[in-house]
Amino acid sequence: MKNSCRCREKMVQVAVPSRPIPVSMTGTGLLAYILVSKFDDYLPLYRLNETFARKGADIPDSTMVDRCVHAMQVLQPLIERIETAIMTRDLRHADDTRSGCRIPRCQTRAGQGCEEGQGLNFVRDQRP
Repeated sequence: MKNSCRCREKMVQVAVPSRPIPVSMTGTGLLAYILVSKFDDYLPLYRLNETFARKGADIPDSTMVDRCVHAMQVLQPLIERIETAIMTRDLRHADDTRSGCRIPRCQTRAGQGCEEGQGLNFVRDQRP
């Protein structure tokens, strides 16, 4: 947005807001929506693509994958701090409940399709 300053007779432009991924036009709101949909709601990216398409936005799966990868790189310092805070506690709780994670099979293995993935979640005990 540009404004003119009559007293100084020049144009003044507001600085562009920073983006979480510098080479991308993806804003923080859209990036947060993609990450929450994928990792918290376990929504596959192809289904998220279909949701965006119904709303008139064409965001290919490959673009969303690239944004997730870049977001994880940006969030890595925060991830490490959370991991340190949890793992340095004397008492931790673990949950190995299987989620909707799917891992593509290796090309050298026989067969097609996906293998079921599993994540191990840790939380710390808040009591002293």
